[in-house]
Amino acid sequence: MNARHTDTLQKLQRSFISMLSDPSLRALLSSPQALRLYEMLDSNLFLEFKKEPASIMLTSAENGEGRTTLSLLLAAYHAVHNPEDRVLLVDCDFNGRGASALLSGNSSPPGLLNYFYESDSSVDGCISKTGLENLDCVFAGRSEYAHRFSHQKFMTFFNAVRPRYQLVVADAPCAGANHDALAISKVVQNVLLVIRYGGPKREQIQKIISEFRHHGANVIGGVLNQRLFPVPKFLYRL
Repeated sequence: MNARHTDTLQKLQRSFISMLSDPSLRALLSSPQALRLYEMLDSNLFLEFKKEPASIMLTSAENGEGRTTLSLLLAAYHAVHNPEDRVLLVDCDFNGRGASALLSGNSSPPGLLNYFYESDSSVDGCISKTGLENLDCVFAGRSEYAHRFSHQKFMTFFNAVRPRYQLVVADAPCAGANHDALAISKVVQNVLLVIRYGGPKREQIQKIISEFRHHGANVIGGVLNQRLFPVPKFLYRL
């Protein structure tokens, strides 16, 4: 590993990774493999967006495919590699609450659901700082509201925060089990699908992609996760 890579990982470990409650995830995000994955994603996102501001929703066909881990990796590594950019990570998975649990531990900071259903909640009041100066986070919010998603309030919230950040990463629920993912995609617009190797069938993935495109979302690609050996690209091309 070269000196630049070492400096990146050390900064992440000090300012962000140490916040995470899961030791296995801390080890994963500290690995050279995580850095190489980010660099691959960053190259492809540059081809898609150049240096224009971007908003990306990560989802999957099933639970447990790694979308929260990838959301954390993309947001944190982009913030470290691009200190001039402001980055926002939004936990839109109100039932899974993966990013919120990993970053906030046992605390319950205000988040999206507070903004949806509490009259005194503001946009700024739902944005939390992280250990990285240019990375903010919006938590899921109060769990008693988790079964209620407000499409209009989410659009209002997103339109308010979007101009403030160079990159917005939305950790969304799995599209195969939650129709809120389609509603979120209409607002965020760009969808990155996380696919676990050996998980969902090709037909299931194609159906989800067709639904997103039918609702006007831009499916920018997919990440084949947890594969143990190289797979020819034509087998998993979207």
